[in-house]
Amino acid sequence: MSNNWAFIVGINQYDHQPHHALRFAVRDAELMRDFLVNQAHFPAEQVICCLGDAATRHPDTYPTCATLLRWLTRELNPRKIGSVDRIWFYFSGHGVSQNGRDYLLAADTLMEDLQRFAVPVDEVIAALRLHTQADIVLILDACREQMGAKNVGNPLGKQTQQLAQDRGIVTIFSCDYGQYSYELADLQHGAFTYALVEALQQHTLPIPLEQQLQQRVRELHLQTPTAIHQTPKIRLDSAAKALHPLLPDSATVTDITSLSEAAREAELEEELEQAKALWWQVIDVAPSSTQRAAARRAIDRIDQKLLRRHSSQPSEASTSSSNPDQMSVPDVASVASQPSVAPDPTTPKPSDPKAEVSPPRAPAPHPSPYSRPATASSPRQTRTTPASSLFASRRRLLQGLGLAGLAGLGAAIRLTLDFLSSQSDSSQTQAQLLELSDIEPEIRANDQVTFSVVTVDAKGEIADIQRKAATYQTEDLGDGVMLDTISIPGGRFLMGAPESEEGSFEMERPQHLVTVPSFFMGKYAVTQAQWSAVAALPQVARDLDANPSRFKGANRPIEQVSWDDAMEFCERLSQKTGKPYRLPSEAEWEYACRAGTTTPFHFGETITTELANYDGNQTYGDAPTGAYRRQTTDVGTFSANAFGLYDMHGNVWEWCLDHWHDIYSDAPTDGSPWLSSNENSARLLRGGSWSNSPRFCRSAVRFRSARDYWDVNLGFRVVCGSS
Repeated sequence: MSNNWAFIVGINQYDHQPHHALRFAVRDAELMRDFLVNQAHFPAEQVICCLGDAATRHPDTYPTCATLLRWLTRELNPRKIGSVDRIWFYFSGHGVSQNGRDYLLAADTLMEDLQRFAVPVDEVIAALRLHTQADIVLILDACREQMGAKNVGNPLGKQTQQLAQDRGIVTIFSCDYGQYSYELADLQHGAFTYALVEALQQHTLPIPLEQQLQQRVRELHLQTPTAIHQTPKIRLDSAAKALHPLLPDSATVTDITSLSEAAREAELEEELEQAKALWWQVIDVAPSSTQRAAARRAIDRIDQKLLRRHSSQPSEASTSSSNPDQMSVPDVASVASQPSVAPDPTTPKPSDPKAEVSPPRAPAPHPSPYSRPATASSPRQTRTTPASSLFASRRRLLQGLGLAGLAGLGAAIRLTLDFLSSQSDSSQTQAQLLELSDIEPEIRANDQVTFSVVTVDAKGEIADIQRKAATYQTEDLGDGVMLDTISIPGGRFLMGAPESEEGSFEMERPQHLVTVPSFFMGKYAVTQAQWSAVAALPQVARDLDANPSRFKGANRPIEQVSWDDAMEFCERLSQKTGKPYRLPSEAEWEYACRAGTTTPFHFGETITTELANYDGNQTYGDAPTGAYRRQTTDVGTFSANAFGLYDMHGNVWEWCLDHWHDIYSDAPTDGSPWLSSNENSARLLRGGSWSNSPRFCRSAVRFRSARDYWDVNLGFRVVCGSS
């Protein structure tokens, strides 16, 4: 049985907004708790409930902002509860969006100070994602109203969906953008949670679950005298998860039947690798030994077919594909904008004892997305299938699941094509690689370094390569470990993003002119070798773990370090060298990143995964999809900006000195850090990481986190000089 945990929050009573009280949020939370314990087989002691009303008030679990964050960041931290297979987070109550950031309202929330007295959804997501090997489901029954009377502000926005997708989290929303989630007096429940618990007893595959959920919510609202629009949505981080039951230990008969029928259909259509992957899914979730045995016989039969195919057609990978059943690709454009989740063949679940277990962010261990990892008893057979043939087979897969006629088929096809494009070679990318191979290496002479600077056009194709020079200085940290910093000339720049910039947030505005004095900045993010050398120096204020990183490598950036850890590093380095090392101010960081550019990235209008380490499944502008490495890369793997700094986009988020402010109103204009009197304020992060889409790696993007928070994509670089 899987090791499952859940964190359930339901809030009726709002201490400072009694007029926004809800009636049934706590009942909904209790309904979800009872379902997870009694029907989904979550251990009762591992389902944590924080309920907010007078009848259930308990000092340890009453859902104040501090209590919720304590449970998320400490009590449910993997260092305390260990490795888990699955975590569900459920929230019923009010949620709002302010300045491009989504918040869940705690029982003690002050609406005039959401930053301090509400729970940012991005911090919930970050805390959950500390469980790097867990399947995570985030359920938000927020933006709740009682027949149109209880909205408290702008409903949750798109930030939550994007962040959840970036972090590999399945998200179930009670309503679509701009809608509200309603409570129904006759039910004494919210319509969404009542329908969700019903639907989960019939479907745990995401697409049919979403269909059933939407239909049932519509039926419930038809019983009310007022016309109501509430459309629940399920969002996946990848098309692959469409064929993973959300509750494998509680997969329904309908789930197993759908998977089995799809597997048989794929085998009949000679899509053998796909059929094999689907039969492995049946084995993962089927409770009956008879069903599992039938699936194993099917896999053995398919393996024999694959052996015959390979022996008779040794060069099948190069065979032209012409399939009369292929779907017309131009049809995709007319329906691709429809919002729906998409099914796609998938890799095995970590719960399967025969599968290679790897965390969600780790690279796929085998090239084919349809093959089970090889075992001693089951040699792996693979073949290269043209994308057009795979495209047609996915339509048959949808038909096998009974989904080919869905209104959301266009979006499903779009996601499938995106997935296919990431699996196949592209002549355009190959041409670009040839241009990148022409970049000259870095050259050092005395205190000068000469390097190449790449500029790309809107499609991500290299438009220009120039040679630049910069002054640098080196600190000897001992045992051959060096730390280089680059001289950043003083200057003036426009900080923030215009409203016209694709993917920008309100928190990046208003744009304002900032004058920045000269300083030295780390050529790279601090590496693990540099961290270990400084961690061995005498303590100043706190202990430092000499080797905290998840992704090991002397020249990889340090990660899993908090803002407080980074500050201690700077203090020790300053004490050793006698120089004032510190974190950069937010203005210094953006000025150094832009290096004189005004485009979204210092490379130009977009980026590609040949230029930076980010989630290449996502694109920006007209650039192509690319690699998703699912881990950090060595510093300096990619080309520098015009100041000679590397990895300013992606790889790891980088801590800055500043305290968080929601927007730039009254921000300093002299390059100094923007501080507040509250030392417990959240701190700034810049630059994006390996796990983020390119939107979150732009020069202007900014996010926050608690000063003591750490994660597998958080690092920093140092500066030395005036601020």
